[in-house]
Amino acid sequence: MTTVKDHLATLFANYDVPFGQGSETAKEKVAGYKMACADRSANLVGKVVADFLTGAVDRPAGRRSKLPTAEEFAARLRAVANGDGTAASPRAYAPPFGPLWGVKLYALLIAGPDKDLCAPSRFVAAEIAKGGDLAERYRLEHQANNGFKAVSFMLQDAADAKGCTVDERLQRLVSMFEPVPSHAVAFS
Repeated sequence: MTTVKDHLATLFANYDVPFGQGSETAKEKVAGYKMACADRSANLVGKVVADFLTGAVDRPAGRRSKLPTAEEFAARLRAVANGDGTAASPRAYAPPFGPLWGVKLYALLIAGPDKDLCAPSRFVAAEIAKGGDLAERYRLEHQANNGFKAVSFMLQDAADAKGCTVDERLQRLVSMFEPVPSHAVAFS
């Protein structure tokens, strides 16, 4: 069984930060996380760690590659927790390119592009404004490259052999998918 300490060690390791080893600053940082996790279940802490690692937490671009602060982590814990400190919905681990992973990938794609899609470059915006088939191509390309952050994070993690957590309610949809190799044309 995975403990709160194990989940925190995983979080720190994924951001290449020593977990309480060495300097007093590192030990104080770990102490801040432990205080944030006090009286929280290991499942809840694991879910929040997974949220940060999979990009489910919307963070400024400059902070995505940095370890979240203990305050940022505590705020996410509060946002996800119910009154009893358990996770809001049961989660399951999905190995990369597995059936449950595929269900989550397609669920994110079906949900549509992110609401906070960045503006296209001036050139692309000018081409889109002209209208026509080429404009639609530029618009769709911009949307595909910038409008699905969670999907991009999932695919990057899968390339590094990292899975993700998935709402267990999606498990029932696995039977609707047909397994194909990840390098097959049918997959893309």
